[in-house]
Amino acid sequence: MSDEGMVRRIRGIACSMRVPPQNANRMVDAARGVLNQLLADVYIFTDAASGAAAGASPGYGITLVAETTSGCLLSAEATATQGAGAASTGAADDEPLVVPEDIGRAAAQLLLDEVSRGGVTDGTHQALLLLLAALGPEEMNQVQEVTWALWQVACHATVYAL
Repeated sequence: MSDEGMVRRIRGIACSMRVPPQNANRMVDAARGVLNQLLADVYIFTDAASGAAAGASPGYGITLVAETTSGCLLSAEATATQGAGAASTGAADDEPLVVPEDIGRAAAQLLLDEVSRGGVTDGTHQALLLLLAALGPEEMNQVQEVTWALWQVACHATVYAL
């Protein structure tokens, strides 16, 4: 797989646990606001959980996946974190979560960054691609081009594998 192709569609899911379900809708609206300027085929689903099924911690996040014409999948995700003051004061429980609109826009921008870098896989999965290429037969381990970022990932993956 050496042809990256053009982005055909974008799919995603926005989830929220132990927070109002409108947070997931607000993330979707913000992400679609960025992505729909470039591509019309954008569908982001929502999933809101409450009660015992939601776990013990409140939060929300969004995952986006871009599928290209050659079948490559590029992904990006963003989750809510505590406000900026939490790290400096040590009072993490007192700080509010980042607003959902910022999370949606951040995930959309991260996905656009992955697409603009090019390649057949996103930055998160490059080490896995290199590992599988090294373990597989020689006929199957063709990678389009090695960029500096991919080379650094390969070096780190090799060090951890040893």
